[in-house]
Amino acid sequence: MNWMLTHSGRKMDLAAPAAHAVHTSDISHALGNLCRFGGHTRSFYSVAQHSVLVATLLPDELKLAGLLHDAAEAYLGDVIQPLKLLLKEFPQQTRDIVDLVASSLSSKVARSNLTTSLEQLTLCASSAPGAIALRHFESVYHQAEKAMHVVICERFGIDPEFGAEEIRHADLVALATEKRDLLPDDSTPWECLEGIEPHPATITPWSPAEAAMHYHSHLMEQQLLAHRRRCA
Repeated sequence: MNWMLTHSGRKMDLAAPAAHAVHTSDISHALGNLCRFGGHTRSFYSVAQHSVLVATLLPDELKLAGLLHDAAEAYLGDVIQPLKLLLKEFPQQTRDIVDLVASSLSSKVARSNLTTSLEQLTLCASSAPGAIALRHFESVYHQAEKAMHVVICERFGIDPEFGAEEIRHADLVALATEKRDLLPDDSTPWECLEGIEPHPATITPWSPAEAAMHYHSHLMEQQLLAHRRRCA
C-alpha cells in the first residue's frame, strides 16, 4: 500500500502524488502535530510554527513559498537533518577514511598496498546490506520529497524553485533562533550556521492546535495575496 489516509479523509498516493489530493487543512493539521528536531526541544515546537517563522523573515512575494517549504513533511514526516546528511555522505566518508590512512604513510609502496586493501574493505562495507539500505532509503526519500514538493507547489500555483536561496537563508536564521531558544545549551558550533545570526525576537512555542490554526490562517492569507498579485 503506497497511499496514506489524510486528516481530511483524502487519499494521498506517495508513489504518484497529485495536486488535487493536497489540501490546506491536511497540511496545517499534520505540520501542527509534527515536532521539530525529532522531539528533542525543551517544549513542543512544531514544523508549522517553524514555517510561519520562516515566512515572517521573507519579503511579501516569498511568504507563501516560505510557508510551504517544508509542507512535504505533512505527508512524509520530518527526517532530522543529521540523518539526511549521514545518508547522503556515507559513500564519501568511507572514501575519506581510505585517503586519510594512506596519506599518513611515508612509503609509496606501503601507501599503494594499503590503499588497495582499504579500498577493497571499503567496497565490501559500501556493498553490505546495511549500507545499500541506507543509500536506497536516501534516494527513495529524496525523490518522494521532491515529487511531493512539486505537486504542493502546483496546487498553490508557485514555481518549486521560486525564491530558493532567500528561503534557504531564512530557514537558517530560523534554525539559529530555534537553537538559541528551544534546544539545550551546548557550545559545539553548527557548521551550517556559520555566519548566521538568530532573529532578535524570542520564540514562544505554540501548542499543536495553536500552530495548526496560525499556520492555516497565514496560508489562506498568503494564497489570497498571491492571487491578487497575479491579477494586478
